[in-house]
Amino acid sequence: MEKGLISVVVAVFNVEKYLRRGIASLQKQSYSNLQILLIDDCSCDSSLKICNSLAEADHRIEVYQMQTNQGIAAVRNYGIKQSRGEYICFFDTDDCVESDFISSLYDSIVENSTKISVCNVYRQDDNGIEYTDNSIRATLISSEELFKHTMKHCSFGVWNKLWHHSLFDDFFFNERIRSGSDLDTYKLVFKVKTVSYVCDPKYHYLYNPTSVSRLTSLETRMGRLEIIDNMIVDIKNQKPHLVHYAYFLSSRTRRNFILTLLTSQKRNWKFINQEIGKTKKVFYECRYLFSLAERLSFSVLFNFPLLFPYFIKTIHKLRLDHD
Repeated sequence: MEKGLISVVVAVFNVEKYLRRGIASLQKQSYSNLQILLIDDCSCDSSLKICNSLAEADHRIEVYQMQTNQGIAAVRNYGIKQSRGEYICFFDTDDCVESDFISSLYDSIVENSTKISVCNVYRQDDNGIEYTDNSIRATLISSEELFKHTMKHCSFGVWNKLWHHSLFDDFFFNERIRSGSDLDTYKLVFKVKTVSYVCDPKYHYLYNPTSVSRLTSLETRMGRLEIIDNMIVDIKNQKPHLVHYAYFLSSRTRRNFILTLLTSQKRNWKFINQEIGKTKKVFYECRYLFSLAERLSFSVLFNFPLLFPYFIKTIHKLRLDHD
């Protein structure tokens, strides 16, 4: 690996609307020793053409194309194989970053002698309003604290982190999962004891209703649940004192999955009741981690499932009116 070089793996799929803006934010980084890998997953729009034009103007950009559409996990695995950098980071093309995003992560790793650094994130809600979480103010945290935080805040993305290349020697994203493979990165986090943390938000996670992570198909939802179920088994065996945080994520994900089932045109009540039963089981293992309002939402789901979609819609409207 080339010391000091940072490889940025960028999965590209039908993002012509966002591509130039996102890559421009990478090109403007104050840390300039970059290998920017644009990997097109057989886009149907002009994304590949835009990638090639960007590469012609910037020698740091390399363009690759998958032979068939394989999903973001396969693209990232391919990008890792092509990377030459001492460190690797990942970027979603519909997002953007501050100009010191990479330098902040790199400086934090060097100063704290760690193999992983994480930065705070700006997120957009469904209305395009940005917000951030300031619950962590330390510059060095344990890997277990990071796990707890990511489970409680559903912020398990691979993209707001800088990873030492050696961490990927025996790690691959699960290519059977089309969305949600980021969840597996807890395995990377637990390879180290401490993680550097940049308190200031440097990454803008933008709302894109057409992105893979926004898909609500049964296959997509169930793929995420499969990874979470495997995580629970893994955490039970390796770090049983943390399993309640995995239950927390499972409860939230299952609740949202059931909401999708309840709002579909054809309701399969046998399947819905099975999923409610599974959700009850994991929820009662971690209910103390939820706020009173969230515990109420689960109570409505378990006791009055037909009313649950209307309950969620009402709560959402009240929040909007309050804001």
